[in-house]
Amino acid sequence: MSDKTLIISPLNSITFKEDNGKMQVYDNTLSEDFVYDGKVNSPVVQRFKNTDEITIQFISNMTTNKVELLDLDNNTVSIVSFVEKSTYSEFSVYEFILSALVSGCYKVRVTGSEIGEDDVVWISETFKIANEDEFSNYLKVEYYNLDNMAYLDYSTGIKHFFWINSRVFKYKPAGEIDTYNNLGNVQKTREVIQRVWSFESEELPLHLAIKFIESSALDVFMINDKAYVTEDKPEIEDLDNRYSVTITAELTQKNVIGLNSTHIQVIDPTQDDMVKNPSIEGAAGNVTIPVSAGYVLRHITIFKKTGSVVTIKAGTTPAGNDIFEETLDNITPKLNITVTELFEETVGGTLYFNISGVGATASIYTWQEQFKII
Repeated sequence: MSDKTLIISPLNSITFKEDNGKMQVYDNTLSEDFVYDGKVNSPVVQRFKNTDEITIQFISNMTTNKVELLDLDNNTVSIVSFVEKSTYSEFSVYEFILSALVSGCYKVRVTGSEIGEDDVVWISETFKIANEDEFSNYLKVEYYNLDNMAYLDYSTGIKHFFWINSRVFKYKPAGEIDTYNNLGNVQKTREVIQRVWSFESEELPLHLAIKFIESSALDVFMINDKAYVTEDKPEIEDLDNRYSVTITAELTQKNVIGLNSTHIQVIDPTQDDMVKNPSIEGAAGNVTIPVSAGYVLRHITIFKKTGSVVTIKAGTTPAGNDIFEETLDNITPKLNITVTELFEETVGGTLYFNISGVGATASIYTWQEQFKII
């Protein structure tokens, strides 16, 4: 990272481009300004409901930062407030929320300023705020990661989403069947049924298609509140005369039905609550997190919040450290632990944590998956 920097991850709900005056490439040119084989810009823009709350995160170590809501002529409509969510040795993490906007089309400009240096400026792609009745064929895509990523701090609890216009969303049977043929007597020994859905979009701006593909790689990827995984990369098809595309994908529903008497599946297809993420923000001293009966604890992720050195003990009994005892500092501010067979699944249990150190606080996140023996 350079001495003075402001960066907005492309995984945010709205796509931003750095206005750096360099040669035209995708990452520094808005769709409306892009010249590509003589094609004209797509009239289609990303849209949100007027009831949505859109959280955007950026990192900066500039002395002064400013966020502005713009109209289509880049005139300032309003100044948007932002808050510092976390601080690291080289930069701070900030977030702002766009909400209760009047219907219409907007952009957002984020500017970082430093005395004696050129401003660092990021401008968003155009997005439309619309009424509920304009979303009849739209699907809501929500996504986030369990661990921090480059230029995104998920310890703040941020989750991203966007709406995508769908032409097709239909069921496609899939799965595996194993059989045994004993002298003409065929028996089924195992079957796994998968729910696969074929998705085809209407015309999209390229940046939204890219966002769909990149967001599907994160730990949590949901469409209309259901979790999916993409087992193959989605495909993009260019439109002949416009700088826009359509996208097709096959999405496997995460709550797979397994039919195998000797196998434990982490799933209950009759429940929507397949995953729980009990967490504590800014914990200090002794704290506990329950592991629910009927759930399997999979991961524990901890981020140092305050204090230069933070010692963390985790155990299955008060003051215990049978799970781990680790130290976090500015060089290693995060701990990610994969857990197996910690509690009896049908009973659940309690995680006990102790956070110590001068001014020490930490945020603790757990990943618990519903299980079913079938």
